[in-house]
Amino acid sequence: MKIKTLENIPFEVILNCFLESFSDYYVKMPQDSDYYKIRWKAAKVDFRFSYGMFDEEKLVGLIIHGIDFRDGEKVAFNTGTGVIPNYRGQKITSKIYDFALKHLKENDFTLLKLEVIRENQNAIHVYQKVGFEICKKYKCYISDFENIEVSSLDFEIKSVEKENFNWNYPNEIHSWDNHKNSITSGESKYFYIQNKDKIESYFIINSFGNISQFQIIENNSINKIYERLFYGINSKINPIKLINIEEQYEEKIQFIEKNNFKTIVDQFEMEMKI
Repeated sequence: MKIKTLENIPFEVILNCFLESFSDYYVKMPQDSDYYKIRWKAAKVDFRFSYGMFDEEKLVGLIIHGIDFRDGEKVAFNTGTGVIPNYRGQKITSKIYDFALKHLKENDFTLLKLEVIRENQNAIHVYQKVGFEICKKYKCYISDFENIEVSSLDFEIKSVEKENFNWNYPNEIHSWDNHKNSITSGESKYFYIQNKDKIESYFIINSFGNISQFQIIENNSINKIYERLFYGINSKINPIKLINIEEQYEEKIQFIEKNNFKTIVDQFEMEMKI
């Protein structure tokens, strides 16, 4: 078997290997190829720095990387690692990383990142042996209600064009897919909640109906602001999916968990300096 980049590999071959690798995953993966074309574009996937293990001409394992400069680092983000079932147990992921680390170092990358479901202890163990360490803890939720009631509807839900959205509001730490650079690479919808002529919160819905970001700007009557914010979100999508909320934002998580959201999965973000 041999390892090489996925630069000249047909998209259908890559996707078929990916889907077969995730056929027995914790979460059911979408099957539509257009979904992955949109998702991987937003994640800044670059097949020149993505890698596969080949048994003769058959792609049997892969690591797909999104590439970007973030916080002064040239980062490769692992947006998908997979090995098809018949080839598991051969340390293929570790072998691909041995190849990838050398190639990424040669091309001046300084940081590797990935996300992994916390229950997936086998994968976590493999990543730790490669050299990754857990750096963030994320929670993912889905709403379990039909609609949210608010005490007053004396506010506006305003749609904003991407070019007019204000990124200078206080911003939290976000996962790779929820970061500004990923959001603006895809097709998202942007909204403000305006109350008494003042913008008090915002939310962003990505192409797949997930909430990429939601943030309160004002700090007075926080519960009421969250109430209006989630009413606004609920008026645009139902159910509401909140993917990768960083655990340190306790106030936000408390509101979510008090309002009939159910946990989908919990995840770790892991990283490795190279």
